[in-house]
Amino acid sequence: MYRRGFTLIELLVVIAIIAILAAILFPVFARAKEAGKKTMDASNMRQIAIAINLYAIDNDGGMPSSMHSSGGNAQRAWVYNLLSYTGKVDEIRVSPADPNGPRRTRLGGTSYVINGYLSDLTDNLDPIEIVPGMTRSLDNLPRPTDTMLFWLVAFSKNPSVYDDHVHSYYWFQTTNPELRWRRIIQEIQPGAFFRTQSDPTQGSANYVYADTHVKSLPAKQIRAWALQGFDFAKPPED
Repeated sequence: MYRRGFTLIELLVVIAIIAILAAILFPVFARAKEAGKKTMDASNMRQIAIAINLYAIDNDGGMPSSMHSSGGNAQRAWVYNLLSYTGKVDEIRVSPADPNGPRRTRLGGTSYVINGYLSDLTDNLDPIEIVPGMTRSLDNLPRPTDTMLFWLVAFSKNPSVYDDHVHSYYWFQTTNPELRWRRIIQEIQPGAFFRTQSDPTQGSANYVYADTHVKSLPAKQIRAWALQGFDFAKPPED
């Protein structure tokens, strides 16, 4: 019995349909994968924030130091101070969104840079360097629900173990709105997820607060605060 095969036109139609379906589905799969990374990143941040609060309870409210001296902490990121409170620092110290993640993992670094307002105040700090809003203790925060603990590091930053904190109190020490924005995106990544390569105001990122809750904010919101002069890194007053 004779069976007619596919004609060239029919094959081309099938190929065209497959191409159309692929064009529709691939972006959907990509967004689903990105959403998964964002969820895992938020989980990492919350676990670290809980560990910070437990650390603070045992240290008179104090935050883990991000200062790197010549001592034992010199070659490890600040998150290693939390080892006894989480038990799995290596599993949560690097964000799945961080393109430098493998290097940070190998070097003992972290994708999460701690807020300098909360971690840089030490006995060795020159009084002239002390900025209003700095505090040694989580117990001194009037509004922990509105105080950011740490951020996702700028993907352009060196993955060195020493780049585990930001001097966030310098971001707003200028009257130039665009300079404030540039300082911010040089240190943290407001458009970590669903971003475009050419526009840093696109996308969003996770932000974790002193009460351990995590919130997603669009990069456009961070830029708006920079232009308005609202220092979102500074612990708000009562």
